[in-house]
Amino acid sequence: MNLTTVIKEYIECTKKVCSFIKSTYMTNDILRAVRDGRIPSRGVIPDHQIQISFHGIGCLAESVEFSIDFDFLPDGNPGGFDAFRLSVFKSERLGDLSQFSDMQKVQKELDILESNKIVQKVSIRPSSSMYFLRDDQSTE
Repeated sequence: MNLTTVIKEYIECTKKVCSFIKSTYMTNDILRAVRDGRIPSRGVIPDHQIQISFHGIGCLAESVEFSIDFDFLPDGNPGGFDAFRLSVFKSERLGDLSQFSDMQKVQKELDILESNKIVQKVSIRPSSSMYFLRDDQSTE
């Protein structure tokens, strides 16, 4: 398994969580709904037994199947990631023996993917360590 595959799995998981949040709270703009109080900053998506906790521009979602911490991109869509989030996401699924449990190795691979124009850093501060998958590398 390579890091691009992990990134695509990670993004698919964020999209799934966001889809559940949107349908549960009947909104398309999750962060705005959290800020307006229409979505609690901490809660449970009952139909899917997913605990959610919003923070800054991100969300931690946990269930018996997964735990994922992600940030929203400037356009409001999920998909922001960094070496730490990818490492934790995959290590929790594969255990500490995973090739992705070493965050420094993951960062080196992200640097290579960035130089190959597969991922790109988000260009806003303070999220200088956050990346997104380029459109031409779409998961759809």
